[in-house]
Amino acid sequence: MIYTDKKILDKITSLLNQLEGSVAVKEELSEIYKKLTRRSRKLIQRSDRQEANLLKLNKELNQYKFHLEEKIKIEMEQNRVQQELLIQQSKQAIMGEMIAHIAHQWRQPLHLLNSSIMIHILDYEEGNLTDKKMQEFEKETNFLVQSMSQTINDFQNFLKPNRQREVFSLCRLFDDTLIFINDSYKTDKIELEIHCNNNIRLYSYPNELIQVFLNILNNAKDAFIENQIKNRKVSITIKDNPIDVIITFQNNAGQIEHNLLEQICEPYFTTKERDKGTGLGLYMCDMIIKNSFGGQMFITNIKNGLEIKLILPKDIKSE
Repeated sequence: MIYTDKKILDKITSLLNQLEGSVAVKEELSEIYKKLTRRSRKLIQRSDRQEANLLKLNKELNQYKFHLEEKIKIEMEQNRVQQELLIQQSKQAIMGEMIAHIAHQWRQPLHLLNSSIMIHILDYEEGNLTDKKMQEFEKETNFLVQSMSQTINDFQNFLKPNRQREVFSLCRLFDDTLIFINDSYKTDKIELEIHCNNNIRLYSYPNELIQVFLNILNNAKDAFIENQIKNRKVSITIKDNPIDVIITFQNNAGQIEHNLLEQICEPYFTTKERDKGTGLGLYMCDMIIKNSFGGQMFITNIKNGLEIKLILPKDIKSE
């Protein structure tokens, strides 16, 4: 006879009702008890096996979790190193341009200094070197040397690895940026307009934002030259609201093909000729705006040119 749990209980109940000291009943009860004992033992064994399987699975899951976390750490570290390398490469490209700027800035005062020295040598040889001329020479040379020294100071300030946040004026920051590009913009006949409220301030990393500005402005200059634009104009507008600061760059240096706009911030992607662009400038800008400022950068075509909009959370200290 095959017993189910319900049938066993029903049978026990029935036998208990009929129990009158019958040997046959006692034997059947004993048999049922043995079957229940065996069934209970099997259930316990099955439960033990399932528990052992669960422990094994849990151990395997923990090992998989550990290896996955280690793999993620390694990938994150590799990405961090790669990003730092890309930033360094981009900064070196900017440094190259700035060194060229320093050379340009120094060329005129060195020429004036050389001319002044030659004039005074001639005056000395002809016996015309007076105390007054020497005083004028000293004043002139001091001014030229201080001007050259200031150029170096500006360059050093830009290169300082300053990762401390500070409150700064955006208008003042643009003035600092123009130190590095004014001459090249004048040489290439690019008109630059800046519309800025002097009261707009940020609490963040000024040197990193200068890098972004320089990249954007140098890209515009290169586009003017490459596209052979005659009437060259760059407009910069800085506005704010209670939450964000919005910085908008617009130029008439020509549009970018629509299908390339989505790729333009990818590393090593460039619309310039192979030997004229690294493809890191806008990638670095996008990365700095996102990672250092928690902001966004949007690039769109406008009439005859390009618009780059930076949206930066204010996070400002009131003064």
